[in-house]
Amino acid sequence: MTLVMALLLAAAGPGTGDDETIDLLPVPRTMSIEETQDEKESHSKYEREDARFGLSLGVSGSWILPFGYANRDTIVVDNPFGGITIVFDGTLQWSDCFSSGWGTAITAEFTMVQAGRGAGSGRGRSNFTVGGFISFAQATLSGDRASDDAGNSFRPDDLTLNTYIVGATMFQSLGNGVFADGRLGLGAVHYSQVDATYNFKFVPEFRSTFLEDTWNFAMEVRGGGGYRFGPLAITLGVGFRMLLPPAAGDTVDLDSGILFTIEVDLGVEIGF
Repeated sequence: MTLVMALLLAAAGPGTGDDETIDLLPVPRTMSIEETQDEKESHSKYEREDARFGLSLGVSGSWILPFGYANRDTIVVDNPFGGITIVFDGTLQWSDCFSSGWGTAITAEFTMVQAGRGAGSGRGRSNFTVGGFISFAQATLSGDRASDDAGNSFRPDDLTLNTYIVGATMFQSLGNGVFADGRLGLGAVHYSQVDATYNFKFVPEFRSTFLEDTWNFAMEVRGGGGYRFGPLAITLGVGFRMLLPPAAGDTVDLDSGILFTIEVDLGVEIGF
């Protein structure tokens, strides 16, 4: 009887030890899985934080149409030959003095707030982004001949505008590489000096300064969209600018209003 009991205990002993050993095995396995999950979460969090800030650089060309009042009363011009004061009778639009022109712009956009994960670079890293931008634009409006009912006329030279704008921008992915964007900014505009050739009755043709070299306030609103493929994108937009007018020349008396422009631009963008 004693021998049978001893044999049963010997048989049961190793089995119990194995069970204890097996019971201990899941502990390190669970710890290993938890450590792997923590590493993945930490790495994913790092990627999200790293992608929060993006940079996009763009270059574009634009067609520009000016409008608004260049003069709201008669224009008085000093007679360089002495004697009578020369009067140009007529209300003028900026488009009467300058026809449409062409321009170029360089824009840098900084992504600071993002939502969703996009497939592109720069602001295209996310489906929706909000950030800031800075742009420099140069445009030339061609001088055009203006005349009144009395037969007096003048033709200004071309007007060059250099515009510096800083503001806020928004980007929204529409899927399949298509996106929409918009921006609002404030800044300054620099007007080049503009001389004009005058042809008035009873006075020989002469030239004098029509607009002075001037710095003034500028505001821009723009909306558009484009198509993105990888880090590159083709952009198309329509912009509206409100520019306080340049100062009149010393020999000219003008009552100028705000110079408004509508701009249609086509460009290329690269994201980093």
